[in-house]
Amino acid sequence: MVNTIGMIDGILALAIVLISILIGLLNIIKAKAKLQKISGIIIICMGLVMLGNLIDFFALLFTESHLNEPEIYIILTYIWIAPILILGTSMGAEAILPDKKKLVIIISAILGLIFVILIFVVLYGLEGDPPFTASKNYVSGETLINFRFILDDPMGMLLVVLLIACLAVMLIINVIGSLQKAGESSGVIKTKFIMISLGWLLFIVFGVVDSIIDLGDLIMIPRLLILLSVLCLYLGTKPS
Repeated sequence: MVNTIGMIDGILALAIVLISILIGLLNIIKAKAKLQKISGIIIICMGLVMLGNLIDFFALLFTESHLNEPEIYIILTYIWIAPILILGTSMGAEAILPDKKKLVIIISAILGLIFVILIFVVLYGLEGDPPFTASKNYVSGETLINFRFILDDPMGMLLVVLLIACLAVMLIINVIGSLQKAGESSGVIKTKFIMISLGWLLFIVFGVVDSIIDLGDLIMIPRLLILLSVLCLYLGTKPS
């Protein structure tokens, strides 16, 4: 039976996924510009980063056990990094580096695809245990697994480096770029760029924290801030 921590964790994952899909679809449906449609897709993908945790939660609720293939949780968590990176930098480059947009997208696509492919390689293509470990507060059948990278493992460290490289590109293009545009703007436009920058910053920082640092029962903190990042990005990009 799911315990209190597992229930809170699962409900939060459900909230992130559902809210992200809802506001992402709102952006897409009400979009008045191409960038707003792209931002809607990005918001949905950001929420789906919690899909692995949500599937784990449903498995515990309805079967009182985890799936027989826990690798599926890892795949459903990290497969969204590539589309978030590619679409995110595409949106950012469109606004601040339109003349270098193709180059930015190519670099982002290469990094994102290498990361996702490597996830599949370490899960299914290599001998030995994958470089992931469950959270320290994990209790089988009672809490979500919440996998983390094993930093002492060479492949785990490689994945972390690639993940940070992907997020660093988003940091430069979307966070710093949006702040630059905010400095050049005023009024509502300035506020929107600040919200976009804050949304990306929260997602990048606490996405790394969630993936690398085992916070135990405090896992709700980065999850809440990831939800806040989605809301900030929506407020910064929603049609007027």
